[in-house]
Amino acid sequence: MSALIRFSVFMLVFGLAPVRSVTAAASNPAENAKLAAAATHYEIAQLKLESGEYDAVVAEIQKILDLGFGAENEGVLTLSVLNLSEELLNADQHGLARQAVDASLKAVDAQENRFMLLMFKARVFRDEGKTDEALETYRSAQKLTRQF
Repeated sequence: MSALIRFSVFMLVFGLAPVRSVTAAASNPAENAKLAAAATHYEIAQLKLESGEYDAVVAEIQKILDLGFGAENEGVLTLSVLNLSEELLNADQHGLARQAVDASLKAVDAQENRFMLLMFKARVFRDEGKTDEALETYRSAQKLTRQF
């Protein structure tokens, strides 16, 4: 099996990419290299989560963001960050989950991706009992829906 096919299967199995994103990357070796690097950082972050090294998770997320994905793979970036952030939230690491989302918001341009990140951030605020911040963040997400 070719490396691209193995990587595509990896990305799909872990829910990190819709099929069209993997297909789009197939024609771009530079993006494939970034996806492969992101996959390693993602798995390292998973191990850090398991060992309770939560600050290291955010550091790995930043390494993923620093790869500078093109528009065709921005959705992969967003979904992977959201998945790791969800796990931080489940570990009661609210501040770190928000930190990861805030860093991601600086790295993505697509309104749909920004919307998903803002919706998650609002949920983190809500989970913390920070109703005013949650409402403000939901309203920011709501404004984006007019641009879809």
